[in-house]
Amino acid sequence: LVRKRVYQDIRELFAREGIKFAHREVTVRLAEEQVEDMPQHKKEAVAGAVQAAIDEDLLDVNEGDVGDDR
Repeated sequence: LVRKRVYQDIRELFAREGIKFAHREVTVRLAEEQVEDMPQHKKEAVAGAVQAAIDEDLLDVNEGDVGDDR
């Protein structure tokens, strides 16, 4: 609980001072011939995996008092 509180205080201090945390960047590169031959359901699976990574990153940033103590 102490660690969680300290991290919250640090996030608030950084926000007041205009300091932003780095965010993960997700890059998916497929060879052109892979994309052309890839079935639609696999393209959707790739897009879903990227979206899940982005959503997880947003949860980490916006977690507030809910979630784990990272």
